[in-house]
Amino acid sequence: TILVIGGGAISFGAFAAAGFNFENLSTESRNWTSSTKTFAPEAESPHTAIVLRDMGEDVRIEPTDGDAIEVTYWTNERKSFDVGDNGGTVTVEGSREPAIGIMMIGSFEDHSTVLKVPRSYTGSLTVETSSGSIDVADLDGLGSVALSANSGYVSAMRVSAGSVDLKTSSGNIVAVGVEAEAFSARASSGSLSFDDVEGSSFEARTSSGDQSLGDVRANTLSARSSSGDIETAVIGAEGVELEASSGSIHALFAGTAADYDTTASSSSGHVSAPNGTTGAAKRIVASTTSGSIDLRFMRDSATLDGSE
Repeated sequence: TILVIGGGAISFGAFAAAGFNFENLSTESRNWTSSTKTFAPEAESPHTAIVLRDMGEDVRIEPTDGDAIEVTYWTNERKSFDVGDNGGTVTVEGSREPAIGIMMIGSFEDHSTVLKVPRSYTGSLTVETSSGSIDVADLDGLGSVALSANSGYVSAMRVSAGSVDLKTSSGNIVAVGVEAEAFSARASSGSLSFDDVEGSSFEARTSSGDQSLGDVRANTLSARSSSGDIETAVIGAEGVELEASSGSIHALFAGTAADYDTTASSSSGHVSAPNGTTGAAKRIVASTTSGSIDLRFMRDSATLDGSE
């Protein structure tokens, strides 16, 4: 009791000494300096690739109506950047020295690295963060988009490209309004959420986390979860593979059950799936090791056709 009361008094005293302002409790340096680099206009010197790697802050990618790629970044005595333009490739490399001390409280200010991409840009975009999240929005007609976060979420909103690849080791992935010939998303520990995603191929993988598929349209669709549920709204695809090692599958498909050649199985769980048509052009394979399966089909009149 004495230790608890004493600890509370010390905490209150520290907070009071900080002027009752949480920002003043930060042990991180406040000597941040903002810098902006503007590259040559695309009309004069078109670029084919953008590679951005940041070791310690969030990254935001935004469109610009201008004709030049622009990046704004923050530095201090521990954080530095190397920005270059070589042979049509823009590189932005942020590095951060390890923190020394028993307790480090991060800054309460926003020191995100912000990259602005001209709407005329059609090259590739590669973004990697060691500790930070990635937000990309409103980019159209890119060659490829690859976003990878080691510890943080990944968000892609209203993006179109030849290929889109989203990865995170620890964090969630959200994709809304994405169009790509090849779309893939993988999370080691985190959930996946998709809505209005269209492409020739769609692939989603989670080691530990749920998957939520809204309106997804693809020729081939594959969603697998080692530990977590898979739930879908309307799926339109020629070939579908849904697999949950430990979790349930609940899916709604466009058309009727007769449009599909359906196989559904669960080692330990209830299976509800209408009989399809053997040899049908469209195919569904759904399986779980431990969990239930519920497959339903939407008729043209928007009614559900679901039975054993």
